[in-house]
Amino acid sequence: MTKGKIPPSASSFFINLIGGLSYILAANITFELNPQADVFTVSIVSVTAALVPIICGELLFLNVHKRPGVGLLETPLEKNPERLQTKLLGYYGSLALMMSFYIFIPLYSNDEFFIPALSYFMPLLMLYIVGGAVYFSEMDCRLENPYDSYWHFGNFLSGRWADTDRAMVVSHVKSIALRACYIPMMLSYFSIYISTLMKGHNEFLAANLAVSSDFTWYGVLKLIMLAYFFLGAMDILFGLIGYFMTFRVLDSHIRSTDPTLIGWLVCLICYYPFWELFMISVFFQDFYSNPEWHEWFKSTPVLMLIWGTLAIVFMCTESLTTLTFGIRFSNLTYRGVITAGLFRFTKHPQYVSKMFNRFFWYVPILSLNGAFGSLQTMIMFAGICFIYYLRARTEENHLSRYPEYVEYANWINENGIFRFLGKYFPFLVYSEEKAKAGKLF
Repeated sequence: MTKGKIPPSASSFFINLIGGLSYILAANITFELNPQADVFTVSIVSVTAALVPIICGELLFLNVHKRPGVGLLETPLEKNPERLQTKLLGYYGSLALMMSFYIFIPLYSNDEFFIPALSYFMPLLMLYIVGGAVYFSEMDCRLENPYDSYWHFGNFLSGRWADTDRAMVVSHVKSIALRACYIPMMLSYFSIYISTLMKGHNEFLAANLAVSSDFTWYGVLKLIMLAYFFLGAMDILFGLIGYFMTFRVLDSHIRSTDPTLIGWLVCLICYYPFWELFMISVFFQDFYSNPEWHEWFKSTPVLMLIWGTLAIVFMCTESLTTLTFGIRFSNLTYRGVITAGLFRFTKHPQYVSKMFNRFFWYVPILSLNGAFGSLQTMIMFAGICFIYYLRARTEENHLSRYPEYVEYANWINENGIFRFLGKYFPFLVYSEEKAKAGKLF
């Protein structure tokens, strides 16, 4: 094992963990004080409880606003109204572009999946309309280089194309499209998880399982399921936070988006509607229709407890990897290298955890159709693993533009807990040359 030093992480695992614990505490207090609270209220409380300690911790202890990549001046420049107007035009034009997705694409108004997200749109839109003006008014005169992507996009919208950096505009539009795609999706996922949590929490209390003098395996199962969905909600929570918190002053802005079609394709197919309405129905229906772990082991309680605990462990590691990003999570983007938490032990710990999580939840080694059915579901599981392998590789190819990521990936080659696999599967070993050439194997 080499003694090289791992590059510093853009986020702090400890600070983000405080945010995660704050979410769990706040959600439980809300459930206790008001069992009839609506999903919207619990969601807002959860997001706020997680965000406040993270933002305070990053500003007070990490001094993220002083990082070189942020480019803040100690002494503000004189305000430039014309530049600010152009930048605000770019900002509000970006909001209009995002809203056009939801107005003109029928999926968002006709699909029941997105109904929970619609309840957040108007409050969020008002917040961003007012908050954006304040943010840009204060930030514009404090930046070393105030001519950012919003300014270039504003120039583009106003027809001043000679002064527009087209590459920056293209990158900006891609980041807007990315957030427009994922924000309503994450809002709906989070609302569904919170709704499930509220129902499960109330049922748990109603059955008096926590204080019952009679031990029941049903109570253990309910507790495992409750913990699983709490962790799942935390996973979605930090994903949701990441798509909203793209602020330069917090060093959480988007540096770049994946430039390849294959990168976008293998990422988007893993989410609604592509995964549920296409991938599952066409390729993985037998895998996802297989009985879940608790149905297989309900007649053997001890095995159910062991298997359920393993499912919880990998749901926990999956959630903790998203938590490690803090306010910097978003697919297909680079927002600073993450080397803290589980990322210190392996690249792509989220995908590794996700695959183990799926294995223990859906138990592909068992099938109602016997040995042949088990073989089918294992092949399907291998197909899902392959999709996430492609996601990992396309991410590495994108992030290899940045020397700090190359340094991190090479460090993991020598120090990662799975480094021994490279001896048997050489294609798993990171290669800067192959990554920069866009190779997948």
